[in-house]
Amino acid sequence: MLIDDADLAALGALNLANADGTPFDPEDKTDLVSRLTCDSNAETISNQLSRQLAAMTLNVRPFMVAAGAEVTTQNPEGTVQIVTID
Repeated sequence: MLIDDADLAALGALNLANADGTPFDPEDKTDLVSRLTCDSNAETISNQLSRQLAAMTLNVRPFMVAAGAEVTTQNPEGTVQIVTID
């Protein structure tokens, strides 16, 4: 996994949340990977969205997802949306 200190700093600025609602500021790669790969049944919507935002940020930062790309999202109720990456 090609995560560097700049990626961790960028994630730290996103106000990510743990399952209990407390702030999650990943200190190292191991901490981050354990959060992103834990049980997909997040306890809170803020935790689930935080995990999705962290994953998407790590895709966009090294230009793995191009600006203008369309991404399909689905909320817990099953509503599907297409979001354009800026």
